[in-house]
Amino acid sequence: MKVSDIKIRKAKPQESESLSALAIRSKAHWNYSDEFLQDCMEELSYTAEQISHPNHWFYVASLNDQIQGFYQLVKITPDEIELEALFVEPKLVGQRLGKILFEHAIQLATNEDFSKVQIQSDPNATEFYLKMGCTKTGELESQSIPGRFLPLLSFDLRSTTKKQTRN
Repeated sequence: MKVSDIKIRKAKPQESESLSALAIRSKAHWNYSDEFLQDCMEELSYTAEQISHPNHWFYVASLNDQIQGFYQLVKITPDEIELEALFVEPKLVGQRLGKILFEHAIQLATNEDFSKVQIQSDPNATEFYLKMGCTKTGELESQSIPGRFLPLLSFDLRSTTKKQTRN
């Protein structure tokens, strides 16, 4: 994969099923059981209405016109946005596509004048987000699996050192 061949664009409402299937494939990369993935199905399903909602930003990364990854940002307060989803095709995990998508999401959140990005991370993705400059701020209970707690991370968009790093 050549980074220069990656195209990032807004997701289209009619791509909701493709994005949902990609989210499940990406989650399965971490060797979760079929039962676990079934429990996550509703949370990892996206609708045309979500994709077109004015407080949601969905962007896809494509290679040769094939979607290889996507992210979703959701406005939670006038000042904060949540990186609700970031998924890549399993064959591309560790090949910089996640970083490209994350950096695009951070730039979009900055351009939209948010001051903080919140992330409820899969435990397997926490190290990635920490490498991207996020800070662990706590834990939240999973929406899909009662009793399972997920790392809560944040990225401060007002930090001058992080802004310099991104430029």
